[in-house]
Amino acid sequence: MLVRSIRWAHQGSPRSQMSPHKLMYVKWGRPVGKSLLLSVGTFYSLYYLWEYLERDENKKN
Repeated sequence: MLVRSIRWAHQGSPRSQMSPHKLMYVKWGRPVGKSLLLSVGTFYSLYYLWEYLERDENKKN
């Protein structure tokens, strides 16, 4: 983030000249991506844990 700020300051083009569409992705892309990654990771870890416990329970019966 600091590198981008320095690069923009060095180039002399203010951030307000970027299109609103691009600003939305710059602002929200990382948090949305992180939450999607965490939710998918949580889903699959719980799914495989459930499969493991179910398989273990079926072996005992």
